[in-house]
Amino acid sequence: MKNRFKNEKLEDFLSGTFHQDIESPSVALAEYMEEVDVEWLSSVSYEIECFLESELSDYEKEEFIIKCTEIHYPSIGMKPIEWLKDILDVLKSHIN
Repeated sequence: MKNRFKNEKLEDFLSGTFHQDIESPSVALAEYMEEVDVEWLSSVSYEIECFLESELSDYEKEEFIIKCTEIHYPSIGMKPIEWLKDILDVLKSHIN
């Protein structure tokens, strides 16, 4: 099945931040937030919101997230969509 969702900014954020060489997803996110400005974080947050609110099925959303990240979701106790919603909450709280 070919994923219909295309968003280079979101794909770059996920694959560039949550790759196999990270210590943990939370450490990777903290490092990312230290490296970029608030305007960029707002832009990434917006892209995540658009993705989560898109008409894609939950299956398609999860497949996209899994494809873009190298996280073992069972070990963090969350499903990919739940995890991405949590990432969005952290980004928003950092922005405000």
